[in-house]
Formats: sequence, C-alpha cells, structure tokens
Amino acid sequence: MVTFGTILESIKRHGVLIVVITLVCACIGAASSFVRGGTVEVATQYTAEFALYPVVYGYQDGVNNGDEHYNYSLNETYALNDVRRIALSEDVSGAVRQQYGTDLAVSSPRWLQNETRSEYYSRYIFIDVTGTDADRVLAAAQAIADATVAKASEQVPLASISIAEAPALRGSTPNQAASWGTESFVDPAKTSAVVETAASINPRQVVIWALLGLFAAIVVFACYDILSRRVRSPRDVERLLEIPVIGVARPGQVPPQLIDGVDALLVRNDLKSFSVAGAVAGDGAEKLYDAFRDRLGDKAACVTDLADREGALAKVMSTDCVLLVLRYAAAKSRDLSLALQQLRLAGVPVLGAVFITKK
Repeated sequence: MVTFGTILESIKRHGVLIVVITLVCACIGAASSFVRGGTVEVATQYTAEFALYPVVYGYQDGVNNGDEHYNYSLNETYALNDVRRIALSEDVSGAVRQQYGTDLAVSSPRWLQNETRSEYYSRYIFIDVTGTDADRVLAAAQAIADATVAKASEQVPLASISIAEAPALRGSTPNQAASWGTESFVDPAKTSAVVETAASINPRQVVIWALLGLFAAIVVFACYDILSRRVRSPRDVERLLEIPVIGVARPGQVPPQLIDGVDALLVRNDLKSFSVAGAVAGDGAEKLYDAFRDRLGDKAACVTDLADREGALAKVMSTDCVLLVLRYAAAKSRDLSLALQQLRLAGVPVLGAVFITKK
C-alpha cells in the first residue's frame, strides 16, 4: 500500500536529484520570462468620442423679468451636469453596455487646456466609449448619444440639445476630451499592438516553474520507487512483502540486540529452531547466519536463499520458522515474488525480516 511515508522516503532517497531538477526548472522559467519580457502583445483599445450641445432655458427670461440675482453660470452648470449624469446612467450607458458588451468603458472626459491643464468652460459635453473593436465602440457611442438626447429632452429643462459631433474614433488621451473635436484618428484595421518593454525576470514565473519542477520530480521518483518493487527501506519490506521488520543491520555487522531479540521471539513462541533465508544469494544471509550460530548455537539451523528453487524449500521446511534477510536493492521484483511463493509453499511461520542497509 502506498502511504505518505513511502513518498517521504522517496523524497529523502532522491533529494539531490529533486533539488537539481527544481533549480533547472527555475532557471528555465527565469530565461523564458527574460526572453519574453522585451515585447508584450496587447489588444488595441479604440475610443469613440461624440459631443452633445445642450442649451438651457432661463437666462433670457431671468434678464427680461428684471431678476438681477439670476445666476446664469450656476443654473446652466447644474443642467449640463444633469445631462452628463444621464449619459453615464444605468438606463443609458448601462443598457447600451448590456447590448454591445460589458467590457466597454464609458466616460465623460473634461476639455483641458494643453498649456495650463485647466478646464475650459463650454456647453459641449464629451462622451467616450472605449473597447477592443472599432465598429462596436462606434455603434455603442451612437446608441448612447441618441438615448441621451431623448432622455435629457424629457427630464432636463433645455431649450434644445443636439449631437454636435457624431461618434468618431480618436487617438488622444482617453481621460481628456479631444481639442476642437476628434483631433486624431486610429486605423480600424489594426487589431493588436506590440509594446516594447525592458527585458526583466518575472519572479512569479520563476516560482511557478520551480514548483512545477519540484512536483514533477517528486511524482516521477515516487512512481519509480513504487513500480520498481525493489526493497530500499524497512518500510518497503512491510509494504511489498507484508512481513514485519524486526531489525536493521549494516553490511557485515550484526547488533547484539538483534540476536537477543530473535532469541526472545523464539522463546516466546516456543520455537526450537529457525532458518536464515535471503531473497537472493547477495542478501548477506550467510554472515547473519554465522553471527546467530555463534550466539544461539543449534537454534540457527541452516542458511539458504529462496532463489534456489531446489534446495531452499527443503531447508526451510526442516525448521520451526524462518528469518527473512533482505539487503538494500538486491532483490528484483521477480525475486521478491519467488521468495513469497517459496515461503507459502514451505508453510512455516515467518519470524520476521532483517533489513541490511546500503552501507
């Protein structure tokens, strides 16, 4: 069974290669962002602008009636702001955006003097519609102009209101009304633009590439360890063979605690003898057997390797139990399968397994 611990062991085992792959992917991400950072292709934004010209009631009437306190500028400003608000309202601009696309931006720029950047006072009301399609922004601007004239005539006390300048594409600053009408035009056939920027490394792209490399390396090495069915840790023994590991030893070394533990298990289970069996000839079962023989005498009855189809079965069956020995990466998948088959045929209890480390 694959567990989180199995994956952690794979990461620990291949840690150096995983780090190298992660760094290589981070370098690829840095190089990619640096190469691509010099040019950025962006969609062209088209702005259609039109101008309304409203004339307000009241000024002439106020003078003729002798009202010296009539504030012509103030009252006309109110009316002009009301018209501008109608043009940008949900009933007008909102309805047009629902029809032509909610990505359209509608604004009412001010008419500024280029030298002083102060605002001109004028009855003209400028409305801009910005979007990525020239025909669509022109059609939307015309719809807003018509709807504004109709609603303002009904709701604001105006002597008249007209579309002074029909919608036209312009190329000046979007936040500023064109000087004396649409001052420059853009090519409707142009659909995109390439913006030159200073080449630089994008940290976000580097992090993304590094994380992708880290994840891919972990998945690849974990899958390799799981599918290869080689014993590289005590956990692999329990996962692949379902046999408990009762001890770990270094090559050529047998801890006294391991021998004492095996003896205790024999006494507890009332077993008189055991055989030491390796999965393959190179598992180191012979040296382990010699150490057990020196300390436990005849209790360590024999040694064999389960890859020996002819002699191993008879030796294992001649004892009360078997102690399995597995060395780091020595046995292949078919060797492990044969070892399990031999143990099932022998029908003797498995005392446990001893894992011999790489070094």
